[in-house]
Amino acid sequence: MSTDDVWKRIEHAQFLIDIKRPQQAIEQLVRIPQGDLEVAARVNCTLAQAHLLLDQKDKAYACARRAIEASPNDVLSLYWLSTLEPDSLRALEHATRLVEMIPDVGIAHAVKARALALNRRWDEALNAAREGERLDPEDSFVLNTLGRVLAKNDEKAALDVFKRVLALEPENAAARESIALLEADDHADASSRLFRDLLEQNPAVKGYENQLHWLVFKPLFTLCMGLTIAYLIGWSIAGLVYAFGSRQVALIVGLVWTALFPLRAMDAAVRKHLSKVAAGQGKTRRDVVNLAFKRRPIGATIATTSIALLSLTPAVFGVARYFVPASSWWTALGVPILVMLCGWIGALVARHMIFVRER
Repeated sequence: MSTDDVWKRIEHAQFLIDIKRPQQAIEQLVRIPQGDLEVAARVNCTLAQAHLLLDQKDKAYACARRAIEASPNDVLSLYWLSTLEPDSLRALEHATRLVEMIPDVGIAHAVKARALALNRRWDEALNAAREGERLDPEDSFVLNTLGRVLAKNDEKAALDVFKRVLALEPENAAARESIALLEADDHADASSRLFRDLLEQNPAVKGYENQLHWLVFKPLFTLCMGLTIAYLIGWSIAGLVYAFGSRQVALIVGLVWTALFPLRAMDAAVRKHLSKVAAGQGKTRRDVVNLAFKRRPIGATIATTSIALLSLTPAVFGVARYFVPASSWWTALGVPILVMLCGWIGALVARHMIFVRER
């Protein structure tokens, strides 16, 4: 294979990556001889990009390592190694060296800003990101980096930066994903729509599907935290009444509080939130919930069970104790508290399951 043929194959593989066909790019790249060190570096850099597009981070990192071993002073190889290095301190070392090699290129400063952010050096990260913006004010990678750093303390400024990216590149996936994440709490419909579109355009990226499922359940768990606090207040008042010797009145106070405030609030909030998520995907509430159970049956089931334990336990035990007095403080308070604690443990398990593709 001639030198010209080799470089043409690399260029064609890059074209395949650009049109979202990374697997075909990989199949072509692995057949290219890598006897020449420059070729080896470029092939492995392109392979790293293709594997990253397929969300195969370990393979992408291995390719970046091979690229830098083939050509230690190659800027592109150092860029990919800095970007993919899992060790935050090493990533910062690589990024610092990259800036030293090309100090007038904004992307180098953006890479360093990301490494500084990984090390929680936020002020330095913002300075590096601003320097990258000064050098390359219309580069999408630089602006996306600035937006991510700003999002730590100033979500409004971060949204403005991501919108600048979309003004330059309307289909930029990184900016759209960042906007969807920032708007997940206050604008669930817009966030749901963005993640749906991203998943349709990039079906190989599993994270978008995970985020869609998390949109369904995350606010419900947050709401359960508020309900837990509301229960604590209401049933503490009931406990004071009980302390004065009126068991039935105390239970009625607790049950009325539960029925009028926490349970009603949860029902209304759940319906409102799911309606927004469904609207963003062009589906009904039932369709959204059914899809979550279809694609993540274990996680969705555990999440639903956890929510039920957290929201219904005080009411169920309150009714039971109204008719059958508790035999001890343990059966009166310990058991329901333990049940609700199991609900929170289940919530953590469900969160993990939602972000792990079930086999």
